[in-house]
Amino acid sequence: MKYTAEQKFVAIDFYDGRVMYDFKRQKTIICDIDFFRKSPAVNDMGRMWGSSILMSPEEFEKGAVLDEITNVYTLGAMAFALFGNYKRDLEN
Repeated sequence: MKYTAEQKFVAIDFYDGRVMYDFKRQKTIICDIDFFRKSPAVNDMGRMWGSSILMSPEEFEKGAVLDEITNVYTLGAMAFALFGNYKRDLEN
């Protein structure tokens, strides 16, 4: 996602199904990026598309700014979901 941030894009509807691993080349590939937007973007719909367990707080708030912080949150949540015992409780 470093390259994504350098190009001033923010991931929308990003989840684990958009990440593939090439075992032969030992390389991680991000695919299906049609919902990326130029950053900073604005949440224009309220609850955005995506898996709520990976979504940053601003992806639930209409009018909120979506930027590289959104990407960092999403990747962190994905890392916890894939490698830890992460269960997000939206009430906390």
